[in-house]
Amino acid sequence: MSVVIPKWRFNAKMVADAPEHKGVYVLWANGTPLAVGHARGGADSVRSRLLAHLAHLAHGAEARLRQVTHYSWELCQDPLRRAAQVAEALGGDACAAGKRIERTRVVAQA
Repeated sequence: MSVVIPKWRFNAKMVADAPEHKGVYVLWANGTPLAVGHARGGADSVRSRLLAHLAHLAHGAEARLRQVTHYSWELCQDPLRRAAQVAEALGGDACAAGKRIERTRVVAQA
């Protein structure tokens, strides 16, 4: 399976246009995938997850995620399953500095 998806700059203005629906997203350092995440729907949307990542960056995210330059997203019916498929298609173990790409978990800090 191949994954060909457009990428957007990872900044507040671009993330504001991300969908408020369930789906998967990829965080990129230029052309290198760093993390695959998913949003289950409802209040947990692609946009809310990306906004949480931006907030986390402002409060000192781990070094790997400070490298994020772009993001991409895809809407789907089963985000958990699709996130696993996308991670596998992007190289699984080859991504994220030799670690399997997994769903990222970020809690926005107040």
